[in-house]
Amino acid sequence: MSTVALLLYLRASELLPFGLFGLLTYVEPVLLAIVSITILGESLTPIDLLIYGPIAVALCPLGIENATARRHPAPPPG
Repeated sequence: MSTVALLLYLRASELLPFGLFGLLTYVEPVLLAIVSITILGESLTPIDLLIYGPIAVALCPLGIENATARRHPAPPPG
């Protein structure tokens, strides 16, 4: 399973734009935490909030920046 995951990860790195791929690597831990809480029934401790909370908060401005950059692309230099 880990080999398949690694191959898919490498393929995604080739297909996706660098900025989006980088953003997804930050989203992964938060998504894993959400899945473990909602589907697997894991509990969230205060220490977990100290770890995943700042990551989730930092993703908001990154997502907004990415969305606005796609909506209003910068003019070419020159």
